[in-house]
Parts: sequence; structure tokens; C-alpha cells
Amino acid sequence: MANNLDGNKFPIYTNNIKVEIDRKKVDEKFVVYQIATKDLFLKENVLDLPAEQFKAQSVAYYQKTRWFAMFNKGNVNFDKFKQEIQAKDDSAVANEVDLFCQDETSKEGIKDVELAQLLVNSLKNRSSDIFAYNNITGKLYYSPVIKPNAKTIEFLRIRFFTALNSIFLEANTETFSEVNALKKYGKRNVEPKFLFDEETGEFRRKLHADLKKGQYFFDQGALSKKGPRKKFLDFLSRDNYRKSKAGIIATFLEDVKENLSDFITIEQIPFMNYENCEQKRINYENYDYGTFVNKNGICVVNTIPNRTDAKEMQSRIVNFLKSEYGVESVPDNREKGKYIIEIIHDKESDEYATAEEAASLNLFNEFNKPQDQHNLFSENEIIQHITVENSAEKVNSDTLKDVMRNIVQELIIKGDVVNRQITLVNWNEPKEWTFVKCGKGKWNEAKRCNSFRYYKMKICTDGKLNFDVFDNREYPENDEWNVLDRIFGYYNKGFKNKSSGIECIVYNDINNINVIYKTKQFTLLDVEEILRTLSLSDSENKIDKNRLENYLDDFIEIHENLTDKQQNELNDLRKNIHNSFDKELSYKDVLNMYDSEGKKHSLIKKKIISDFVYWLYDVSSEDGNPVLLHGQMKSGDNLYKNFNSFLGIKSITLDGQFKYFVGKKKEALQSNLPTSCVIRDVISWNKNGVNKGGPIFFNELEHMLSVEFVRNGQYTVIPFPMKYLNEYVRFCEKDEDFGED
Repeated sequence: MANNLDGNKFPIYTNNIKVEIDRKKVDEKFVVYQIATKDLFLKENVLDLPAEQFKAQSVAYYQKTRWFAMFNKGNVNFDKFKQEIQAKDDSAVANEVDLFCQDETSKEGIKDVELAQLLVNSLKNRSSDIFAYNNITGKLYYSPVIKPNAKTIEFLRIRFFTALNSIFLEANTETFSEVNALKKYGKRNVEPKFLFDEETGEFRRKLHADLKKGQYFFDQGALSKKGPRKKFLDFLSRDNYRKSKAGIIATFLEDVKENLSDFITIEQIPFMNYENCEQKRINYENYDYGTFVNKNGICVVNTIPNRTDAKEMQSRIVNFLKSEYGVESVPDNREKGKYIIEIIHDKESDEYATAEEAASLNLFNEFNKPQDQHNLFSENEIIQHITVENSAEKVNSDTLKDVMRNIVQELIIKGDVVNRQITLVNWNEPKEWTFVKCGKGKWNEAKRCNSFRYYKMKICTDGKLNFDVFDNREYPENDEWNVLDRIFGYYNKGFKNKSSGIECIVYNDINNINVIYKTKQFTLLDVEEILRTLSLSDSENKIDKNRLENYLDDFIEIHENLTDKQQNELNDLRKNIHNSFDKELSYKDVLNMYDSEGKKHSLIKKKIISDFVYWLYDVSSEDGNPVLLHGQMKSGDNLYKNFNSFLGIKSITLDGQFKYFVGKKKEALQSNLPTSCVIRDVISWNKNGVNKGGPIFFNELEHMLSVEFVRNGQYTVIPFPMKYLNEYVRFCEKDEDFGED
């Protein structure tokens, strides 16, 4: 738990939660059995028996070898249960859990995090509500109401895990699709594992008897490479919010209170003792891209001259370069030393020859597909590809300026990498900094990951760049690579083919190293309070006309120092209320202005009447029937009260561990967010190992997070020099594991 002292006006929230369990009451109501088996292949199937045959209240598994089943006391005979489990798996062992023992090394013990998962997994379907609950193979899945005969379904999986002696809530989207559709999509090893139970409406594991019913069967997997579509946050309306991840978490916490409050309480933890770290340097970034383009020159090459949309792309890009940056001449072929924008096909377009096709060319060249263009350039060519399949619409639209800005940024960075000198920012540091990253693991014939390739970039105080590469199968030339290999090896335990969560290693001396590690922790808002606010201010809510008129009259009488703007807007509001023929007004009718024919022609300016909105809420709350005409989620202090966990750059120390997250600039916060802010650890090392209490360089690197060119006008989540190192790996090393942005 954090040393949570007062330090700021508004708190931040994370997925770090406070969980309290009344084990005495759990013991009075339930009995829990633990199942262990040597056959790890049965890790999911082993829970089918208690769930389906013995009708367990819930099942859960934790860390591969710990399976649990919870029953109402007196509803199951333990000897019979044990006999059936062993009949299915003769290596299985079943034990009754001592609910007062938290020792995980004991056969009878169960930790808080395990018991908490088991309890929340007992939440049942409620057909009258917007959400369905499914406890499948020991996991808890939430979903909105599913459309009949849907081919693909997205669930939000709720899981608890522990780190640094705290319990965290994990909420990941997992997708299931109909088996035949998955096979058509080309997914391998597809099996009919799940189905919707027509009697209960529950999404569950398939049983042997289900094969005779002719139902749709599902397996885990998506029918698209785009990934899950569920937004993390959408506060445009109450209904939108409830369907977002944050809203589902709010509903989950409310349901735990409603259904399980006798046994467990789960609360969010507000953290006040954090640091605001937005440190922007004046005149640090070079925004005059026209100077770069004119100094280096630029070419626009179209490798698909037979396509009309590719020709149009080339023409619009050339015209933009001339009008926006004052470029006089734009050649249509590659020229040495100049920036190159090249229009090509997407890798997935089937326009380029596969490896097999390239190895068996036709004697008649016109029948051969061209070679993939993505890596056909020399190390000294500064080139940025754009694909006609993905970029034609963006270039031929109002987004051209943003697209071109990003393209030119990429070219300037690649030019800096080729020339070994940072110019996109005015680099002037008191120390030399070294940044290191790890590529994906390489596999041997035994399908074991037996090597990693490390990439290192040293930046001198004047911005000069030096790169180096090391394969850990080779003998290191110096002790520095040994230390780096030891660090990556330490965090790679249990990761098959990638460098765990390490995003960056940075140091100015091999005895003072910082590891930036991407955790499973993320920021949250006060999810239940947001749901309450949106519910109170829902536009369909109604208020008695006379009651609202009386409140408005009282407000104007009490507040004698209203501005002319406020007085005029409140008069419009009074007129709107008075002219209505309805006895009850919906909030949207109150705030919309209508003409004599009943057509909406303008809106009451909510910011101007905000004082009345807040006063009305306070007074009506005292009357026991709160009225909130508008949530004003981002107005004034509400911006930080509601969304502080998503704004700016903040750091905090929890249980001795330094952490930070990077959010949005306040001006850029929209009514919905696709993702939350990931929390990253900064861990001190020296050449001998983890250096507890050692130096953290975050304050010296803060300004490298506040640049805006990496994430299109937003702050970058790790120091921006990693962008340079990534470009080196992609374009100079041409590492196949790194794709082009």
C-alpha cells in the first residue's frame, strides 16, 4: 500500500484496490475445495466437473496449479466430489480449504486475492440488466447484451492480481468468435469449446451432450486484426459510459456491493501524494519543417503508376510541399541525399510476391509479381513509405496537413539517424545518455527461445549519435554488454519470445542504470462517482416545471451581482421553462431553446449558467431530491476532479517503487478515450544487480516525455530518444521484428 499523504487538491486513481473479506461469514455460508493435478493440460477442463455436475457457486484458477470450487454449505458431499474428480483425472487431489488459513504453501490455505476472485466469480446473470456475467473456466467475463446469432463477441475479463503486497484489478477485452467463421478467416487449431446456453442465456463451456443440439459453437479469437473495439472511457452519456470499460468496472463494483457486501468489500484507493511532472523546455522542439525540407530536398516517388488513386496521392503531396513548405522542385524518382516519400502497396495487399513465388520465377516476367518494396532501400537513403491501401483516403481529405506533418517528422528523424545527429530538438544535455532496447527472441529448431538481440544508442552532450548491436549468443567485447544481458535476462523469466515488460534501459554510467518497465497497472477515474454524475444529469431525466421555476426565481433573488451575460442567459432559461406546455420537463428540453413552432434553434450556454446548475444541485440535494441539469464534466475544477488520472505527466512512489504515467494535455481530452494510461516502473540497477534505493533519473528525463512529435501532438510515454533507436533498428538494421510506422 502507498504512503498516501495529502499533497494535492485532486486525487488520482489506479487499478490498485482495497479488498476486505469477512472470512468468518464466508465460512458460515460456503465451503471451498482446492483441486491440484499434475496434468497441466487439464487446467481449464478440470473445473468443468464442479461447475456443471455439482453446480458450484463459482470456480476459479490461479497460477496454473491452484484450482478452486466454491459451494453452498451442505449442497455437496466432499467424498463423492473427490471420487468424481479422481475418476476424471487419477492424478488429481482434492482438499477442503481452511478459510481462515492464508498460507499458499499449505494444501488447505487460500490467499485473499484467490478468495476474492472466487467470491466475485459467483455473480450471476441478471436478464433484466445491461450486463451478463459468465464464470467460464475459472474466469469472470462481463459483456453487454449479445445480439442473437452474433458471429463474434467481446467480453471484458475481470481478474485480480497481486504486486508489491497490494491487490490490483485487471480488465482486459477477450474476443470469442463462431467456429466456422474462424476457420474461414484462416485461424488454426479451432475447436468448438463454448456456446450460449439456450435455457439460461449463459455463455459457457461446451459439454459432450451439446454436440447433439446443433448449436453455434465458439472458440477464442477475433475475425479481424484491428483488435477489440471497446472504448476505455466514454462519458458522452450515461448509456455510453456503462458500455465502456470504465463503466463496466463501475457496474461491477456496484454489483459487488449489492450482492456480496456480507462477504467482501472492494474500494478504489485515492492517491494524493503524487508529483506533477510536465516540464517543457522553451524553444526545445524545432517546428520549422519547411527549413528541413528545403535544405535536404525531397522526392515523391509513385511505384504504382497504373493506379488512379496513387497518382492523385502523388499530385496532392507534391502540391502541398510546394504551397506549405515553399519547395520549388519535387523530383518523381529517388535522388541521393534527399528525403524520399514513396507510394507503395501494403504488405497484406497480395500485390507483392511471397517468398515461395519469388523463389520460383516465371520465365515470362510479366507474369511475376514485383518484389516487396518495404525493404528495398540502402542504409543511407532517407525514405518514408506510405501505402495506397491505408493512406489514399487520408491524403485526399482534410487530414492532409496532419498526415504530411507526420511524414515529414519521420523523414527528419530518419535523416538524423543516417547523419548520426539529433536536429529535431535543440539537444544540449549536461551528460551523455545511453538508451538500450531488446528485440524479440530468436527461436531454434527445438522451438525454444535461445537468443536476444540488443540495440544500444549513445547520445553525446551535443546530440551526436552512436549505435551498437549485440547478440547474446556472442562473446561480449566488454563488461557493459554482460550487465545489460543480465538485466534483460532477469526480467525475461517466463516470457517465451519477447523482453517481458522492459521498454527501455537508460544510463549515463554503467553503475547508475534505470530500467523503464511497463506494468499491468493503469490509471482509473472514480468510476462510481462518474456513473452517479452521469445518471443524475442524464438528458432524459425530468423535473417538475413549477419546482424548477421556483428554484430559478430563488437563485436570481439571492444573487444580486450577476453579470449581464448571466442575467440574459437565465432570462432565456426562464422563458424556455415558462413557454413549455408540459408539467414535467426533461433536462434536454430545459437546456434547448425552441421557437414558436417547436423547433430547436439554439442551446442555453451551460458555462454561463454553471453557477445556477451547481447551486440548484446543492439546494435540491438538501431537499432530498437532487437535480443536476448538466454534469459539466470538464468545466472548471471538474476537469481535474473527474479526469486528473488521465491528464499530464505524473509520478508517485508506492511501497518504495517509483512509478509514472503519461496522460493527455488538458486541451486534448475528448468525451471518449480508447485506452487508459499505463503505469510504468522506473527501477534502479547497477552492474551488480537491482540497486534498492539507488538513483532515479526521472527528473533529468522529464522534458524528453513532454515533446509532441512522437505521438502527434501528445506527450510520449517513454523518453523520445527511443524513437530514434527504433528507427535505427527498423531502417539501418532492417530487423524483421520491427515494422515501419
